Amino acid sequence: MENYRSSAQIIAAANALIAHNRERMKQDHPIRINRGREDLDPGGRRQHLDPLGRGRVQVIAVAEPLHQALALVDELRRLRQLDPGMDWSRCALLAREWSLLDPVRALCEAAGIPVCLALPSDQQPPPFRVREHRLLLDHLRSDECRSTDIESLLTWIDNQDGSDAPGSLSDLGLSYCGKTDSGRILRSISSNSDGYSPQSIEKSDSIPLSLVTNAQVRQAPSPWWEGLRELLHDWRRQSGAGPQPARLIEEQVCDVLAELRRSPRLGKGVFLSTVHSAKGMEFDHVLVPDGGWSRPSEDERRLYYVGITRARETLCLLRRADAANPFLRELAGDHLLERDAHRPHDPLPEEIGRKYAVLGLKDLDLGYAGRFPPRAPIHQALANARTGDRLAARQSGHRVLLTRSGVEIASLSRQACERWLPHLDRIAEMRVMAMIQRTHLDGPEAYRAGYKMQEWELPMVQVVKESGCDDPGKNS
Repeated sequence: MENYRSSAQIIAAANALIAHNRERMKQDHPIRINRGREDLDPGGRRQHLDPLGRGRVQVIAVAEPLHQALALVDELRRLRQLDPGMDWSRCALLAREWSLLDPVRALCEAAGIPVCLALPSDQQPPPFRVREHRLLLDHLRSDECRSTDIESLLTWIDNQDGSDAPGSLSDLGLSYCGKTDSGRILRSISSNSDGYSPQSIEKSDSIPLSLVTNAQVRQAPSPWWEGLRELLHDWRRQSGAGPQPARLIEEQVCDVLAELRRSPRLGKGVFLSTVHSAKGMEFDHVLVPDGGWSRPSEDERRLYYVGITRARETLCLLRRADAANPFLRELAGDHLLERDAHRPHDPLPEEIGRKYAVLGLKDLDLGYAGRFPPRAPIHQALANARTGDRLAARQSGHRVLLTRSGVEIASLSRQACERWLPHLDRIAEMRVMAMIQRTHLDGPEAYRAGYKMQEWELPMVQVVKESGCDDPGKNS
């Protein structure tokens, strides 16, 4: 079987590993480099570009998880020094467990290295309910936009998104991953998560964002707009710059939003993910943290193999002294470079102990804002809220309320309140991840009589927890 992706050294390591699986198919046919690359150096271009690794698979020994996180960020910096023009999105850290990514993410953010996160299914913003996406779809369905061109749409987006995002919020936007090939993306969108499809959108009346005026949106910079810009730029490269039916562009937008629901990424930069979530992907540089690989089964070995074979140019595997990884010793050969990580003499940075969580839809009282009358302050506060805004959490009786500038905008669900109440004082930061639309028709019919609004919004939130905080929420 030919491999058109990885260097010969990476392929050799992968073959050495998977050879220990007795029940695998094609046991007598290991993968090999494709014929068009057979004359290349075994280490590829890195054999000459990297005087340390020389294109070999690195196995770096570390003491424990925090030391491992430092070593991983050091290796990312080393790769960037060797290739100053390297795009961070060409790198991936693929772990067995989500929790192993938290210290790496904290160090990357402290060092100014942008990150891109794969989102677990229960933490994904439903793409057709995100405020910015709905605004664009409403615009494309409006009478003034029956025929348009991409340049006009980009100008329209600029008028909606009128200022720079505050702080370090560039990592809050979903990456569209360039998946805009409408011939490849399925147009049929299942209705099990947010109830929208190109077909249902066409047949239903647009739900107006009655409280979100253009002036308010113009004050609300959002990386979701940047994702839509990328989508439109891709479409222009495929279809040209001339006028087109708005319906055709709408279909393309719906195709890409449907794809986002299947494989969303949050941010743009070094890809942080579990190996499970990275199946089918490939990157120039792959780093695999140690931890969670203690079960020496064929299924686990196959998963480790998946992580290894995501790499094109370089592969870096970590070996922790406090973890028993049975697969690393199966990789022995000339294709390996084993070395010890540098041990820092300075105290570990405070940020390395931070943990991350997402307050998703399952963590929120979805109908909370809908039970307030139209003129209640909560609705104007929600309309003014924007992606990246700082929020606070406070206890109110048995509830945990989320506030923006002192005004409540959401409440946690009963179960989430029980988990988070003991930990409110250990929250370092909360920011709006996306503004999500909700209507009185969503959810059980028994609740509808209590709603005083036809539609409302609620925030999905990213939470940064201080060092030493227990884990009330599922890590992102």
